Amino acid sequence: MSVPVKCPICNNEFLAARPDQQFCSNACRQKNYRQESRLKATGGIDVDQLVDQLVDGLLAEAEQKGVLEEVLLELLYRQVKSQLDRFPRRLKERFAARLLEEFFKEENVFVLRKKM
Repeated sequence: MSVPVKCPICNNEFLAARPDQQFCSNACRQKNYRQESRLKATGGIDVDQLVDQLVDGLLAEAEQKGVLEEVLLELLYRQVKSQLDRFPRRLKERFAARLLEEFFKEENVFVLRKKM
């Protein structure tokens, strides 16, 4: 007897052949396994969330105190250096790239230039 189930990975509805079937395909099952493995390997660190918190905090501080760009970049460097110790080697590049991408968005750079 088939039971309609929604796949947690792709959100497709499918008819489960077995009562314990969770995924619509092997591809979704493997994707879930890889995601869980990645989270275990990183100790549950979410790179995007961490970057957003760092950038938001630093930009708020810059706007509040009128911090010079050099001081802000030094503070950013110290915080990033302390965070990088938490990452496995393979995630360090992703973290750095994502941080640079977020930090140098046009609206964020404008906050820094406005204070200069």
